[in-house]
Amino acid sequence: RFDEGHYIDQMSVLNLPVLKQITVFASVFSSLLKWSIKNRHSNRYFLTYADFPEYCLPALIIGKLFSIPVVLFLTELPGFEHYLKTKRTLRDRIIIIEECYKKHLYTKYDGYVFVSKHLQEVVPTRNCPWTVVEGFAEENLGNKKEQVKKEQTRTLFYAGSLGEAYN
Repeated sequence: RFDEGHYIDQMSVLNLPVLKQITVFASVFSSLLKWSIKNRHSNRYFLTYADFPEYCLPALIIGKLFSIPVVLFLTELPGFEHYLKTKRTLRDRIIIIEECYKKHLYTKYDGYVFVSKHLQEVVPTRNCPWTVVEGFAEENLGNKKEQVKKEQTRTLFYAGSLGEAYN
């Protein structure tokens, strides 16, 4: 389906443990495969926002098969709190294993966008291009009534958590 000139593809999912991850992987894989074949003569790249293996692994596989650069947009190191837990349930152990696998997958990307310099210090970027888009909103930004001019260049904006601590 198209929305304001952009293609939106809804992923099919069976929301049951384990089957959810398998169906998400299959749905993302088939969607990216179809898109890659359809747009094979275009300048293409994948920008992955979610670092969950069932989402990023299909992008990395299809990217390698079709020579499509895959860029990771990393906003946080998810699951870090699991390393600090003293209680070691089976679920906690599975999450820790998944986090280790994510760290391995971080080394497979062709480029990186980080929202803080601290993320860049943790993720091994090798010799791949990367950028940090760190910044905070000015406290008085909400009081401005000026008209903002539209620029010709594209701008990427991540709001993150909207909270008083971050203005």
